[in-house]
Amino acid sequence: MNKKALKFNGVYDKRTVRFLNEKGVNDFSLDFRPYSLNFIQSHLAQTIVKEFPLCRFYLQFCNEKDFVIRKIIDDLSLYISIENMILEFHDHQEKSFYDSLGVPFQFVVDHEEKISSPVLSSQSLSSIVIDGKFLQAMHDRGQLQSNIRSLYNAIGPKSFDLPMILQSDWDLDLFPSIAEFFDFDKVSYPINGKVEVCFRNVDLVKVSKELMHVKYGAI
Repeated sequence: MNKKALKFNGVYDKRTVRFLNEKGVNDFSLDFRPYSLNFIQSHLAQTIVKEFPLCRFYLQFCNEKDFVIRKIIDDLSLYISIENMILEFHDHQEKSFYDSLGVPFQFVVDHEEKISSPVLSSQSLSSIVIDGKFLQAMHDRGQLQSNIRSLYNAIGPKSFDLPMILQSDWDLDLFPSIAEFFDFDKVSYPINGKVEVCFRNVDLVKVSKELMHVKYGAI
């Protein structure tokens, strides 16, 4: 697999975004899922996007109400263009719910029910995130090839040019033949305890060391 662009999930402070942006990273996820350890409040997210208006920000949601999502979109659009804002859904709702928001979104495929979801045929779908641990589990069960066929069938004609992102982790070691099945456009890594000195305190020295070893990274 050739080196890919990087995306970082769950950023919650300008210091980390600035450090990664200086290394050429332009894609970041802001986590608005209330149960998440990386949950960020809207007013703090605004301070980040205001300082980095040319970056692309993915807004992570899971089962939030549509009016909550729209309010966050409106708040952030004061500082960045709608073109640099992509919704990132970790839930699985009706296709009409995602389409009604009127903003491009990406859909996270992390369990089997999502593989053949009608959501994958949405005209508003801009990219797909595939969870690496889920891929590894399917591979270990011998179900990977059949599920990949189902995935591409669900996507339809867009499968030829729909961007795909691998959701990885710092210690994930995927099976070597993964490149035969997917040509990922980006690889995302989480801000989590593996690169923190303590809870919600990113250790930039750890990040630098991990970036030197990421298997699919561009840095």
